[in-house]
Amino acid sequence: MSAWANTRGRHVLREFIVTICAGDPAVLSSVRLQRVVLKTEKYVGELPVFYFLLFKLTLYLLNYALPPLSWKLRPFTWMNLEERQHYLEEWQASSFYYKRTLFKMVQCVCVSHLYSERKLLESIGFGESLAHREQRSFAGSLPMSEAPSGPGGAP
Repeated sequence: MSAWANTRGRHVLREFIVTICAGDPAVLSSVRLQRVVLKTEKYVGELPVFYFLLFKLTLYLLNYALPPLSWKLRPFTWMNLEERQHYLEEWQASSFYYKRTLFKMVQCVCVSHLYSERKLLESIGFGESLAHREQRSFAGSLPMSEAPSGPGGAP
């Protein structure tokens, strides 16, 4: 189920990510958007069937909302950026609990994959932390005979 999204599903994901990052264009310039979409698609494809179907249904509802979720006439992907932002704000601030929850689910998955991009993490100041983690994981993966020794020759 890893390649679950068709071209339309990827386009909805892409436009969703672009819209939630519209307030900070530096984020979009620091990531490879197609890679984020593909990583998100792969992750969702590995979810249990219920969550996989729920995510896919939510993307469909975002694009072609049906009453009572929305009364819009145009698909999400056909809207301009300002209209998409307003539309997502309506989902986020909705008094309908399930609509808000579905929005938060998609937002959480997309944002987590967006912020897993190394270049973005480095641009917001996590470069040293990433280097330290890589150094620690590299040292932990070495066999004891190759591991750097500590003070006094102790491993």
